[in-house]
Amino acid sequence: TTWNVVTDQTLLDYASHLEKQGYAGKTLRNELTTLVQCHKWLVKKGHLPGVEPLRLSVRKVESDPAYCYTR
Repeated sequence: TTWNVVTDQTLLDYASHLEKQGYAGKTLRNELTTLVQCHKWLVKKGHLPGVEPLRLSVRKVESDPAYCYTR
């Protein structure tokens, strides 16, 4: 997959996948926020010509702990 085909729906599908894997809401928000910011930067810098910025809005999660990776 390339960044040119990433859409709001792609990110929603990714979030759903992570949720099924047991990731916490705060982790989902952090993941999606990072991806949206990266996509926005790529569009702004002209690396994705003809691609519209993502419009996904992610709500803040109240007092959920982030996912903690373990060995």
